[in-house]
Amino acid sequence: SLVSGHAILFLHRRSTLPIISVCSGRYESLSRHIFDDKHGRGLLKMTRFFRQVVIFTIFLTCILIVIGANLHSFHFTFNGVAGVALGETRVREFSLVSIGESIPQSVQKNSSSFGIHLIKTTYFFFALVMPIVCLILLLVIFVVPMRMRRQQQIFILVEVTNAWSAIEVFILAILASLVEIGPLSSSMVEQHCSLLDKMLSGFTGSGGDDLHHCYSVKSSIDSSCAILIAGVILNSLLVSTLHRLCHHALWERIEREDRPDASADESNAVRE
Repeated sequence: SLVSGHAILFLHRRSTLPIISVCSGRYESLSRHIFDDKHGRGLLKMTRFFRQVVIFTIFLTCILIVIGANLHSFHFTFNGVAGVALGETRVREFSLVSIGESIPQSVQKNSSSFGIHLIKTTYFFFALVMPIVCLILLLVIFVVPMRMRRQQQIFILVEVTNAWSAIEVFILAILASLVEIGPLSSSMVEQHCSLLDKMLSGFTGSGGDDLHHCYSVKSSIDSSCAILIAGVILNSLLVSTLHRLCHHALWERIEREDRPDASADESNAVRE
């Protein structure tokens, strides 16, 4: 579906974009582009402070995502007889990275098979690689002066990496699973533990562990999860804003590309 969407978008732009007979060959970055004010108040360009804020936010978002993905953001606590049997390992902590690394351990046989490694690679590709690559490409298109053709190519890569980035989906899926995993796991073992639950009713362990039931699991979100969530929110806001600005800038560059003296005309009425 993603490949089909890219193909349809390519054909749409190919049929709607104007044909440029003369190219000015001007070099320009997104941060230095002069935008047309749609309200008729002249021309606009980004201030130096705004450019610095955008660059800082891109680096900050990358750092938050990388650090947040490696920090233990949630954990599971196994209770009942199963928790007592597990002992010190009754509490299992996970991060976005450790989930991917534990994928081979989720199968009992053929944990080193090609299919398992493919799932693991796909997980990291969509959850971590694509978001970081998208931010790097946005930084390049924002600060590096390029000709229009080259800027179009980088912008297409930005669209592709943004479409293939799924870190928001993974975060929402993890949060939803944390809510549902307790009742789901209990319902899966309920038939097998019903007799044992009756036998253990009213008994308590010497360590104060509640042994009146066979098995239960409790999921909790750690405070370090806020770092990852902040990075994901910043990533969504940053990518959507810069994507829209870049789309407008490229469309205006296409309209001005056959006018080599356009930059001189723009400087007469530009304002920050």
